[in-house]
Amino acid sequence: QDGLNPLLGAVGIAQLLKVCPSTDTKALAKYAPLLFKAMCKQGLTSRNQLIAIVGTVYTETFPKWTPSKEGDAKDTPRYAPYRGRGLIQLTWKEN
Repeated sequence: QDGLNPLLGAVGIAQLLKVCPSTDTKALAKYAPLLFKAMCKQGLTSRNQLIAIVGTVYTETFPKWTPSKEGDAKDTPRYAPYRGRGLIQLTWKEN
């Protein structure tokens, strides 16, 4: 299981790389367990939820799979105060 949360079944780094090709495997190994722990805390434990969330994180963070900050208020005032941060960027008020 590569240290990933057992509630999500036998999903390891090798399986995640099928969903997230060309990603930074060290970052994936670091952040996937934290993401899975948060998912379990919220009751998000199905394979479909896992695939959807991992796919979204991959798309938002490609290729690094690390949290980021988007839309700094001084650089892009149109984002203020709704700037994205983390693995999934929720930048606008509508998000």
